[in-house]
Amino acid sequence: MNSIKRWWQRKGFGIESKTDFAFLHNVLCERLPYYAYESWSEVLSSASSQEKALAALLLRLTNYLQPKQTNVFGDANELITHAIRCGSSTTTLAVDATKYMSLLDGKVHTKIESGTIVEFIPQNTHEGVYALLLTDIDNANAEVWQKILESSTITYDMRHIGIALVRKGRYPEHYYI
Repeated sequence: MNSIKRWWQRKGFGIESKTDFAFLHNVLCERLPYYAYESWSEVLSSASSQEKALAALLLRLTNYLQPKQTNVFGDANELITHAIRCGSSTTTLAVDATKYMSLLDGKVHTKIESGTIVEFIPQNTHEGVYALLLTDIDNANAEVWQKILESSTITYDMRHIGIALVRKGRYPEHYYI
């Protein structure tokens, strides 16, 4: 039943918000090659298909959000940092191997067991979108993902990767992709 629900929402059915629909199709599920994919051959040589997909998603997210600062917590490799730098040359990138952090403006204090959390801090905090990407949400970080779901955010559950967007004045929405 859950896979049918995911298929239905993956196609955009049930998404009434134009911005959420555009974000789903133009950023999360984009299948066309981006400009920066060509220069990745030396970085991608030893990466697995999951790491390549995560790097491509991070590039598209960073390119879409154009954050002032990007914080990477947990397991960060060269491919992740390369993807973020290709997405936005103006973002300040901070990599921290610590497992303890405060997320979503201090609402969620947590420890991640494995994987990566990427925090995108907007240029303008009054109108910008605060975004968060969390890997391994179905296993080790399921408890952290549940805490994020309980906060007032727009979330996209992509089975192994969770993305939370905080937009001022928006009701929480949860999409399964």
